[in-house]
Amino acid sequence: MNRFRKIAITCAVAVAPVVAVLGVAGASYADTPTDSAEAHFVSVWNEYGVPDATQTALLEKWESGQLWDSLGRGTPVSTRTVKTSGSVDEVSTYADGSISVTGLSDATSSSPSGIHTDADLRNCVTTESSHYDFTRHCIVHTNVVVLSMQYTVGFYAVQGGNSKILAVSHLTDDCYVGTCENQSARIVQKSQKGSSAAKAQGSLEWHAPVTGSETYDLNFSIKNGETKVSN
Repeated sequence: MNRFRKIAITCAVAVAPVVAVLGVAGASYADTPTDSAEAHFVSVWNEYGVPDATQTALLEKWESGQLWDSLGRGTPVSTRTVKTSGSVDEVSTYADGSISVTGLSDATSSSPSGIHTDADLRNCVTTESSHYDFTRHCIVHTNVVVLSMQYTVGFYAVQGGNSKILAVSHLTDDCYVGTCENQSARIVQKSQKGSSAAKAQGSLEWHAPVTGSETYDLNFSIKNGETKVSN
């Protein structure tokens, strides 16, 4: 599930801005997107099969100053997996028809569009392997329509043992509305510890019209050789 976290400037203003980001009725978030931004929205929606009528409703919702549900309101109503030659992803659809996509892709492929959760390890580059362990590199990516983000993660997994994240690098992003700043990628927990997965995280600050500054995270974890991507 996608979550945008309002950056609290002082304790005095921390509560009200967080409520606003979650979509209080009547709050104003956005304005009319540029032609290039709108064209990008439509391109992503078409790629993932969002109906024309839903696209129109989402554009009208954005222009009226309301955030899409995919940008922080509630949980998805459905999910589906999309596989391509270099990526396997999951599309999450929300009550208003908006989508979020996350996943993993081949670290040698071109930048993917994105999608969500429990990605297929076969869509990564294997640099070392044996009958009981392997080292792989993948691109962790997401696309929430208004912005996309990705970074490369290298990890090691061994049969019957703890998985390990070796490196995180090359975080890139595209902001189609507003600007993105303070990008970073880091290892949160290098090695799996029992039931606690090894974890990495990419993050950035999204500065959008009216909304102000919000932090957006893209998380990767691996436990017992099984991966998960979420935002």
